[in-house]
Amino acid sequence: DELGNRLRKVPAHMPHFIDVAVMEELQNRFQSEFRETSSHRVRESYDMQFAFSYYYYLLGATRNRTEEEIFDMIDTDRSGTWSDRRMRTLLSRVGDTPVHYDKIQELHKALLNCSQYLNLPPVPTPPYERYADSNLPAVTLELVQKCSEVLLVLAPLRKVARYHTTELSDSVVHFKMITSSITKDVTMLDEVRKEPRKFICLNNNLDPEGSDNTLIMALMQDTYEALFPQPSSFELPANYRNKFLYVSELEAWRRWRDLVRLLVYAC
Repeated sequence: DELGNRLRKVPAHMPHFIDVAVMEELQNRFQSEFRETSSHRVRESYDMQFAFSYYYYLLGATRNRTEEEIFDMIDTDRSGTWSDRRMRTLLSRVGDTPVHYDKIQELHKALLNCSQYLNLPPVPTPPYERYADSNLPAVTLELVQKCSEVLLVLAPLRKVARYHTTELSDSVVHFKMITSSITKDVTMLDEVRKEPRKFICLNNNLDPEGSDNTLIMALMQDTYEALFPQPSSFELPANYRNKFLYVSELEAWRRWRDLVRLLVYAC
């Protein structure tokens, strides 16, 4: 609820890349929810599902832009001031289009009033910054930051996505429910072969008592071998197995190995 309701756009039943720093931020923000989830021996409907929560947070987390960021976003020529044409761009981003003349006049009036009572050091206006009928002073970052009326205008530009994400359509995903019906499974696996996509999600919905399960698993293996004949760089060689469930166990084993090596070399 805190991040709003929206489609999470997460392919299920497949590996996900997790940024540790982002996951730590998420878990710190929802500490009680993750503690509650960890206390359950079996999954509950309201648990913080690991991958889905992560990607939902990536899509929904926001931050507030600073005045400097907004100023630079509008100051496209990096002159250090806002020209008349760039202020129209600003108004087009914070309100309705087309930009009406009265909105331009309101912004100009606010800037003029602030420039008169703030008594800021004069700044020369760069060439070609003003229209012929404009009487505005140079609109600098300092003027914008100290003008409360202008800061109100910038309010719609404040909130922005905290993380950069790219959303793809469902057309890049194969989502297949593998059942104990060999006829249906052959059709689905051939569809995967026919149209390769970026993501392949196979959900194991096999009947434990199904007589064709062994053959179906062999068909799945054959499909993957056909599409991805080369092992991933993340995989161990065929004659190796990972015996560690946690990274801490691996690190402890490495420390013990290094100690043994040191003792052997010392002797």
